[in-house]
Amino acid sequence: MNTIAPFLTKERLSKKIDHINNDYEYGLNIFLLNIPLLYTIVYGTFDTNIFLFSYLFTGLFQGCITSLLYKICDSLYSTKTTNFNEWKTTKFYDNVVLNFDSAYLYAVGSSVYGALTFVPSCIRWEIKSITLYDACVQLCLLALLHDIFFTLTHYTIHKIPILRRSHIELHHKCPIDIASSRCAYSSSGLEALFRDLYTAFVPTFLMGYFGLTFNAYVWAPYYTLYTYWSLYMHTGHNIYHTLHHSKNSMRNYGIYYITDYLIGTLELP
Repeated sequence: MNTIAPFLTKERLSKKIDHINNDYEYGLNIFLLNIPLLYTIVYGTFDTNIFLFSYLFTGLFQGCITSLLYKICDSLYSTKTTNFNEWKTTKFYDNVVLNFDSAYLYAVGSSVYGALTFVPSCIRWEIKSITLYDACVQLCLLALLHDIFFTLTHYTIHKIPILRRSHIELHHKCPIDIASSRCAYSSSGLEALFRDLYTAFVPTFLMGYFGLTFNAYVWAPYYTLYTYWSLYMHTGHNIYHTLHHSKNSMRNYGIYYITDYLIGTLELP
């Protein structure tokens, strides 16, 4: 068994570099996302410890964790062995690989680095020891706020025709019977950034604004649990989200059911 996470293999990294070199818009996106890092380098405020924590621990290592979660979901929820040759022939494969590699090579890491160095001090994350009680409070509050922001963002995507068309084509039509949980990563890159990543980041800044400074040590366990839940929802075993993927769906937009219940879009058998 290959012990190296797929997104760190020579083949995937080589394709990533080629994509950056051949796609001006994609290269510009990488530049813009990494402005916090570039800013601290230019102005002499670069912090090695924060860089290692964000880009390596919450970026690369988190990608390795997600690669393992893929295998766990395949083992627990797939009714048949994943046919990777068939999966690679679909139009969704390259999109999933691009989004996955982008997330863990730079998007997650750069976002965490910015949250620790670049954003205004009143909402900036902190890295310090934390009690189990305080960690649980932040985890629960983040889950609640994330569900609200995710649900409203997802709902808006479905209500704006141009966004809905892209969302349906790249996400809803992804064949979970072939790809299993991998369809969770199938969407346009910009949508994935805002819906899947920034809807989790914004609540942490909101918490800081109201006096509860977000602790960076809480991010990794939360993001791991959220990723597992997101992958599980796209295996076909979660009836709640499977109903959302049904034709002409106008229900079940959220992650944890809470906001859907509050706004009247929750449907469970």
